[in-house]
Amino acid sequence: MIIVGLVNAGLLTLKQAIGVIIGANVGTTVTAWLVSVSGLEFLDISTYALPAVGLGFLLYIGGRTRKIKSFGQIILGFGVLFLGIDFMKGAFAALGESPGSGGLSTTQKLFVSLGDKSFLALLTGLGLTMLIQSSSASIAIVQLLAMGGAFSTNWMAALNAAIPFVLGANIG
Repeated sequence: MIIVGLVNAGLLTLKQAIGVIIGANVGTTVTAWLVSVSGLEFLDISTYALPAVGLGFLLYIGGRTRKIKSFGQIILGFGVLFLGIDFMKGAFAALGESPGSGGLSTTQKLFVSLGDKSFLALLTGLGLTMLIQSSSASIAIVQLLAMGGAFSTNWMAALNAAIPFVLGANIG
């Protein structure tokens, strides 16, 4: 919406807007892949999050050229992003460990029931993205919920439940 407003105001050309939109979509895709890779046991991205924040801050504050300062901002941004994802991963990890009646927690029942209703799951993903204004964060939340076992312990059932949420997040 911001890009459309900037084009309408004449501050960006259509060619520039297309580049920004493609860059935003590539960034969202890379973030989703990094979140999924961070769930693997042999690669824990959260280990590097805090050093990235420190290095990015030092480059941004101490950089002599604009290029170094910009690189510092990029590293700082990725560090903060993955620090936040690590916090969310820790918060969602308890979902798979709190069985209620029937072996499922209330949260798991909610997500499993929404996963069975594709349209409601799509609307939930859309609403979540509209609420937090970031499809990357919405997709990261859905991925972390799936890794935590909120949808199902069966990977195929979890995938079938997560797809409408992710589609809704991208539409949002």
